[in-house]
Amino acid sequence: MRAALNVALLYAIVAEGAVQMPNWFGDNMILQTNDEYGARGFLNGKASPNEVVTIGGTATNTVYQVTASDSGDWEVMLDPHTSYSNLGNLTVQGETGPVYKAENVSYGDVFFCSGQSNMQFPLSLAFNATEEAATLQSPYFRGFRFFTSPTTYSNTPQFNFNNGTCQVGNDCTRWVTAEEAYSTGYILKFSAVCFMTVRDIARFHTGSRPMGLVLSTWGGTRIEAWTPPSGFAACPSMPPPSGENQQGASVLYNAMVAPVNKMTVRAAIWYQGEANADETLPNGYDRQAYYSCLLQAMAASWRDLKGTGDFPFIAMQLPPSVPAGTPLSKQNTGRPEIRLAEADLVPRPGSITDISGIAVGIDLGGSSAWGVDHPPNKNEMSRRLALQAVHIAYAVQGRMTNDKAGTPPFAVDTYFSGPVFEAATLNTDNSVAVSFMNGTGFGMSLRDVEGMNINGSSDSCTKCCAGG
Repeated sequence: MRAALNVALLYAIVAEGAVQMPNWFGDNMILQTNDEYGARGFLNGKASPNEVVTIGGTATNTVYQVTASDSGDWEVMLDPHTSYSNLGNLTVQGETGPVYKAENVSYGDVFFCSGQSNMQFPLSLAFNATEEAATLQSPYFRGFRFFTSPTTYSNTPQFNFNNGTCQVGNDCTRWVTAEEAYSTGYILKFSAVCFMTVRDIARFHTGSRPMGLVLSTWGGTRIEAWTPPSGFAACPSMPPPSGENQQGASVLYNAMVAPVNKMTVRAAIWYQGEANADETLPNGYDRQAYYSCLLQAMAASWRDLKGTGDFPFIAMQLPPSVPAGTPLSKQNTGRPEIRLAEADLVPRPGSITDISGIAVGIDLGGSSAWGVDHPPNKNEMSRRLALQAVHIAYAVQGRMTNDKAGTPPFAVDTYFSGPVFEAATLNTDNSVAVSFMNGTGFGMSLRDVEGMNINGSSDSCTKCCAGG
């Protein structure tokens, strides 16, 4: 008993002055670059109240010193850095205690991928999985680093990712290099959408820039669990649910998002909504309005709580989830309402999510080994998400071409979006003028259309689009 007491006292003495770092700080990590107006990187941790913390190392040209607050929290904004692989190490040390050191640190773009099972969906179940995984061997993607959160929940915001189930074997809460991810098969267990979206961003725009992919997902979970309390405050007519375990209000935000609040990111990529389409709402609740408010409020709250600026938020719109040939009477799945709510992310006057976008997936249904709710064509979904990201996160407008020296040798000649309906106006001659959101109606034509008239007649409508 006395020995145990002595050990406890010794631990307390050591811990008293020791700096603590979040467990995303480690070897092979990527910090956000300042390239193309990216936000500057942050580091944060804990120490004794008012303790001086020193940050240095070969990965920075500056030695930083910061004093912990009365509660022991501290953070520091790093100097702007351009993209660079394998820059060196970062060290963090308090006035007493051990030195934290992260080796093989790179600066690049960091993407936070989150949602439920379709974001968790592994690359191994996507189309052409072997060939897609092999692209990681390209020299353009050698700077990729992967980080996965365990599935866990909490009633209070957490500093660290705590113990839980790891979806990629034993490789959670550490950064995995591209070489290791391919050689060990890790990449086949990693999110198909997260990997292929970020890879296609590199194909279309960033080239060999280092990329950090941070994955935090839990299958079957509702948006309420991912929404911070401040998000519910923005939707006062929608009280937080009293769900249990991982379905409780804010419990996944607390455990699987809050630990990276001070990690600067280029963008968040979101694929969720099936669980909310399936849930039973109280009488009088409109599913579209409910999900629309919470999705926008969640995105805004993530930005506010991170405090590093309005980073882009890009969502995958739900694809079909019923087998082909299902009678209309049995297609009341709740998904149309969720799709309309997701469409509200498109920037518009008065929107709180002006740096945001969606990728449409209405034509990408299908059934995988995980069933009809999990279409296998994550390849095309990812391509569309990547095009949205290049437009929103990197401000590439209109037609996208990739003919710059030094970028990956993949042909790119496309637009960031298909046509997005804006308004329809009835003209005095009874024709209808349809307009589309700026920058989304390139190259449109209407051919071989019959039966499109409002009055039910079937004369040709091709003249409506004369001139393209």
